[in-house]
Amino acid sequence: MKKVYLFILSLILITACQTEKDAKKAYVITGDISGDYDGYVYLVYPQFLDSIYKVKDSVKVIDGTFKFTGSTHSPVQGWLNLEGQSSIAWLLVENSTIDLKANYTFEGAGDNIYRKITIEEVIGSKSDSIKEDYRKFFRDNKAKANFDDLVKDKLSSIAKMGDTDGYTGKLLADNVVFTNRLNLEEASQILEQIDTNYVAPFERELIRAGINRLETFSGGKPILDFVLNDKNRDTINSADFRGKLLLIDFWASWCVPCRKKHPDYVKFYNENQDADFEILSVSIDKDVDAWQRAMEQDQMTWQNVIDTGGFEGKTAKDYFLYAIPYSYLVDKSGNVIMPNPTVEDIESYL
Repeated sequence: MKKVYLFILSLILITACQTEKDAKKAYVITGDISGDYDGYVYLVYPQFLDSIYKVKDSVKVIDGTFKFTGSTHSPVQGWLNLEGQSSIAWLLVENSTIDLKANYTFEGAGDNIYRKITIEEVIGSKSDSIKEDYRKFFRDNKAKANFDDLVKDKLSSIAKMGDTDGYTGKLLADNVVFTNRLNLEEASQILEQIDTNYVAPFERELIRAGINRLETFSGGKPILDFVLNDKNRDTINSADFRGKLLLIDFWASWCVPCRKKHPDYVKFYNENQDADFEILSVSIDKDVDAWQRAMEQDQMTWQNVIDTGGFEGKTAKDYFLYAIPYSYLVDKSGNVIMPNPTVEDIESYL
């Protein structure tokens, strides 16, 4: 009888410990939402080793509040959205007690309402605290001359904190795709410190593309030549520009940052007509008429070609393009000098 009692007691203790352990692996997300919304809120995120964002839970807002409970293998980038046509509000989901304040607004009427949810405050999330700390770091240091070096150190320190793979993956993706702050060695070192199984699928794809681009088009490596049509449907081969310093610039008529660069390009190009320098602009417009109107409006007198496949086209895929503007300065032998040069950079090579 004593042995039976001890067995039952040990079983109770094991169950209690397991229950306590499981409780630590759960999240409780409580939200207050202003703006008189009484529909459903949806929580969406990819689970561990899952490649697709899925609705994990949905709850109805009652008296301006909602609550999600569940668990995730590790902190992961997810979002909240509302019924019907809705914006998304990014949220780092982790196993902790999270309180957030959200705001609801809408546009339109009847069946044509577009709902918008914004998260104003998050309390109790370690991951969100790291994100806010990075935002403050970025804001306070972006004007410094050594900002790129500071970002590298910051990314490395976040990666070493542990249990930050999801957010570190997002930062790494942003910096290898949208900036030139990291070279191949630096990006690879940060990548080695994180488990990409915990990184959101889209960020994993961006990291892959960014690393591949660094490997393929690092300084000193040859460009990948292409043949595309100009506005007269004549074929232009990038190899025909050998013997000149060449700026290959990827853009589109709908890309505002791209077109803001054109006045500087026009001025510099006109001032260096007699130099061994050329620009080859590569549009990823799908609308040929919009492309031609933009060329005329921006007074782009240099060679301009188009790949109407857009980001899904062969040129964009060959060059691992996920964002524009993006450009390469190429030497007279067809080798990459640097990505995204400024006009001052180009002038120094001339």
